[in-house]
Amino acid sequence: MNKTILSIKNLHKSFDKEIFRGFNLEIQDGEFVCIMGRSGCGKSLLLRLISSLEKLDKGKILFEDKEISEPSLEIGLLFQEYNLLPWLSVYQNITFGIGKLNFLQKEIDIKVNKLLKEFKIIEYKDSFPAQISGGTKQRVALARTLIMDPKLILLDEPFSALDYYTKQDIYKVITDIHKKYNKTILMVTHDPHEAKKLGNRVVEISTFDN
Repeated sequence: MNKTILSIKNLHKSFDKEIFRGFNLEIQDGEFVCIMGRSGCGKSLLLRLISSLEKLDKGKILFEDKEISEPSLEIGLLFQEYNLLPWLSVYQNITFGIGKLNFLQKEIDIKVNKLLKEFKIIEYKDSFPAQISGGTKQRVALARTLIMDPKLILLDEPFSALDYYTKQDIYKVITDIHKKYNKTILMVTHDPHEAKKLGNRVVEISTFDN
């Protein structure tokens, strides 16, 4: 039986209204969990809390039994937007930030070229974001997340801006990441068919009157 990699205990968070009130969730190592719920229920906020981009008001979020207090390289977050830097090439966008891990340049080249080939974007290695399609940008953003080798990958509606055919291609990329690299994935989606297709488990967050 897989161990618990992420544990959310008695989470409370408010802004102008209360969003989470005593929310609890456990994610097992290697799971692919899809988060669903109406707009405004806190789906994207939950990912930001897990990645320490927002601070909780009360409760605990534990990653591998340790309380999360700051952003970690073990947790990768892919936003709804691609967030690629327009003045950097595809290669440079993927390697942006990897210097923190103290890899030799040769090791970085090997890692990047492997991902470029697996994601079928090797021909765009020297291209800039303005020169590539939305689907290719999403693959680059995924590669940038994966090159840091996080244990937990958080995906915030990664397919919302893609057309139907591009979505099918990226579905396969995400599924391959989950299976091949045995990554734990927590993904926000509005699409029940998407959740059923990709996830092992679906968690629905409901709203309540304040």
